[in-house]
Amino acid sequence: MLKTYIRYVHNRPFEAGLSPKQLEYRRLFRNRQLALFCFLGAPATLLVLKQSAIPMKEMFNQNLTLGGGSQVENGGSQVENTNSKFIPSNSTLFFILSNLNKKIPNSIKIIFKMLILIIFLLKLWGFSLLPLFFLNFAYILKIVYYTVCPLIIGYHLFNLYLLHKFNTKKIDLKKCEILPEFVLNWLKGIELMSSSAPGIKELKTDSYIEITIYLIILILIILIT
Repeated sequence: MLKTYIRYVHNRPFEAGLSPKQLEYRRLFRNRQLALFCFLGAPATLLVLKQSAIPMKEMFNQNLTLGGGSQVENGGSQVENTNSKFIPSNSTLFFILSNLNKKIPNSIKIIFKMLILIIFLLKLWGFSLLPLFFLNFAYILKIVYYTVCPLIIGYHLFNLYLLHKFNTKKIDLKKCEILPEFVLNWLKGIELMSSSAPGIKELKTDSYIEITIYLIILILIILIT
């Protein structure tokens, strides 16, 4: 799943004509989206696949041919694996994870390490959060994804709205100096992309792709869980 996302979304060719600053901004933006998909999009998709596995198994609870060369009997007899080429090897997984580790922002790595440290310290003191967490795991995931997916979709829609405003010169950043630094940096990035036609097209395309991904995830979670 991560390999597919990296290939078709993260490594999608940039629009021709982007300036060096626009290319730098887009690379940073895509790295953040990759980290977000790694921690939210991919786990949500796996949750949906796991929840739908039982009804799908019941639907196909008869002889099943895999790739035209292997059969699965109801009694659980022999299976000839003709789809082994689709199973990633250890070297492939290591390559994907190592590349992914390089693209995850340091802030997310620090937060993840702090969470592991907190759980470890609580375990040493005789208090474990894991049993309590897993008892309500499905419910917690639903609440998280029902909240986060609309926020991500809204974020990209707001990016498109700001892109239109910057393109029509209806926002002046000189009047926004009172805003926090991280908000100003976000607005400056959108203003940078709005300064040329390739930049506008690039930001629009990436935003539409991300909106589609998380909209599909949200619909699947609602339908299946």
